Amino acid sequence: MGDHRPEVFFDGARTAAAHVVGQPGDGWQVAKATLAFERGAAMLGLQVGFRRDLENLIAAARESGAAADPLLRDKLARAWIGLEAVRAYALDTLGGDDPTQASVLKVLWSRWHQRLGELAMEILGAESMTGHDEWQRLFLFSRAETIYGGSDEIQRNIIAARALGLPRK
Repeated sequence: MGDHRPEVFFDGARTAAAHVVGQPGDGWQVAKATLAFERGAAMLGLQVGFRRDLENLIAAARESGAAADPLLRDKLARAWIGLEAVRAYALDTLGGDDPTQASVLKVLWSRWHQRLGELAMEILGAESMTGHDEWQRLFLFSRAETIYGGSDEIQRNIIAARALGLPRK
């Protein structure tokens, strides 16, 4: 079908010198640094919400009796371990100068949160999607997290090319 890459060019764009971020011509460098922050350091704040989501799901599993199911207990334990791994990676790479670390972290946390949303549906059932704003938000919004800020596919391409030295296509 061809190579479709979303690109935007601003030829001849002008602005006041006071509005220029960085040096003229370095726009892509500024954009990459901004995205790296979004995927990296900003993740530390997201973890507070992720921890709350997990704790609320554990409480809901206890309340509904689902926590007695050994398979669901195992999945909840894996979710807790996964969040601890994401947290450890975020702290370990905070302030690092390797831009691929932000891509790795973005894939880790977005996939973790999506799995948590799926686990919530498994524990609470489809009826939790009606009248339970917290679980609707978790399940539906976690789908978008694998897309915004650079889709997981883009992040994997960055990791493959920059961290592993693999050729593009």
